[in-house]
Amino acid sequence: MGYYSYFTFSVSEGNEIDDEQAVTELREENEYAKLALDDDGYPDGHLTWYDHEENLKEYSKKYPNTVFHLSVEGEENGDMAQKYFKNGKMQICKAEITFPDYDEALLT
Repeated sequence: MGYYSYFTFSVSEGNEIDDEQAVTELREENEYAKLALDDDGYPDGHLTWYDHEENLKEYSKKYPNTVFHLSVEGEENGDMAQKYFKNGKMQICKAEITFPDYDEALLT
């Protein structure tokens, strides 16, 4: 049994390739991408795609001036991240869930 996630993929910046072409190409080249993403880059179910970071780093080298965006939502509450890939490099932006401090003036 593995850890399941939902994935959404798109082009964030750049004009070397558009969303439709990128999704189609990635799905043709990568079996996990084909299972994880529908034709528009949205989740097509949840699955374990453990190598997605390495796969997308490698894919991004084909279009070195384009930023690709992968949204990942894991099976545990709050496990969400936005990942950006450009020319073989990656930035991860993990979700930060915060709660405001108690304020008696807000009681209703």
